[in-house]
Amino acid sequence: LSCLIGSATIPVAGLLGRRLGGRRVGVIAAALTAVAPQVWLYDGMLLSESLAILLATLCVLVAYRAHDGPSLGRFALLGGLIGAAALTRAETALLVPLLAWPIALRAPSVALRRRAGLAAAATGVAVLVTMPWVTYNLSREATCGVERCVLRLHYNHR
Repeated sequence: LSCLIGSATIPVAGLLGRRLGGRRVGVIAAALTAVAPQVWLYDGMLLSESLAILLATLCVLVAYRAHDGPSLGRFALLGGLIGAAALTRAETALLVPLLAWPIALRAPSVALRRRAGLAAAATGVAVLVTMPWVTYNLSREATCGVERCVLRLHYNHR
């Protein structure tokens, strides 16, 4: 399954390249993705990085589409993809303030109130996607204070 996920990144990178520079750039982007060890190295290791790379690439592609035609659906999809990516690699949650918000708030020919609504939609969907996992983790650690949890994590990794 990890190899299929990693392979799916190739056409997504091609679509992103085509969006940025035309058909030739799309083919080159797909070819470079196919041979880049930073992409396929994780496929055989059964790590979450393969899925994180695919989801991050999809986030950028959907972000361009949301920029081209700002709509509630596109920003909700972007938020959902960012939420799913955050479940694989926590640092990708930063795509909400670093990618979704700027695109929503700078949307051309869209009223300011609607721009804020688009940013809120992306944020809300990302939170909704990650909320079950966050709730589960908080329920497991609800009986300890922050200091005790940090110490427990520190000593468990020794």
